[in-house]
Amino acid sequence: MCLARDLFLLGIGEQIPTIQDYTDRFAVSRGVVQSAWEALSADGSVQIGRRGMRGSFLEMKEAQKLFAHTGWGLVTGTMPIPLTPYFTSLATGLCEAFSAAPFSVSFAYMSGSSKRADTLADGVYDFMVSSRSAARLHEQEHPELKICAELKGTMYSPAYRLYFLDPDKKEIEDGMRIGVDPACRDQKALTEWLVQGRNVTIVEYPFIGFEDLIRSGAADGAVFRDISWNEKAKDMGLRGLPIPEREGFREEDMNTPVLLIRRDNYGMDRLLRQFLDLPRISRIQQEVLAGKRSMRFS
Repeated sequence: MCLARDLFLLGIGEQIPTIQDYTDRFAVSRGVVQSAWEALSADGSVQIGRRGMRGSFLEMKEAQKLFAHTGWGLVTGTMPIPLTPYFTSLATGLCEAFSAAPFSVSFAYMSGSSKRADTLADGVYDFMVSSRSAARLHEQEHPELKICAELKGTMYSPAYRLYFLDPDKKEIEDGMRIGVDPACRDQKALTEWLVQGRNVTIVEYPFIGFEDLIRSGAADGAVFRDISWNEKAKDMGLRGLPIPEREGFREEDMNTPVLLIRRDNYGMDRLLRQFLDLPRISRIQQEVLAGKRSMRFS
């Protein structure tokens, strides 16, 4: 399976690692590696050319047949529910990018990066999308996860701002009720940082229910991503206050989308990067945001 993944990711004419390389990499015997070579060659998945002292090279591969040996099957990812223009446009860009892959990619949309990280760590999905700031926290909490790609040039979502029910308030004060979604990892971390030393009450609420939280008066304030695009927020007269930057939570960290995978999912990082055409994803996102392209979620 691992050998098939390596060969699937190689281009025609590229050099193949030696049998000794694979015995060391996978901690198996030479006989196991040789048997794998023979099985992939026998069914016509690959054709290997040996060039003496120069080593072995990939001369031919049947992509669909070879992919059947990789154990990947349907590649699945999870990302935020596309309820904002930025998540909608990012989802469209990713779906368009993966449409060029010779295999199927399916997305599950889930609010709360902690929920996505937990399910990824459990092996439910092959990868997840989050902000870089949240991803670094998830790497600390789940050592089995790692960032495999940064989608530079695209936008995850605008940076966080501090919102208050009372427009005259400028900072968090003692006695306030502050809304937090415990499943939103970077929002939770930012809020904990801002309320340090303050005597406040934490009000838990779903991230997508921010407007209702403020409108109902159930909380005095909340950290939330810039909602200047939101007509409801405009009608409410909400104005976001900038949050001072800190290590790991610079605006670029909060705006940049990244992909996380499990470290033990051999080859998945290379597979995903092979089809992540960043300039194309960025262009598609801008076209969706400008209303020049239809949305796509699968």
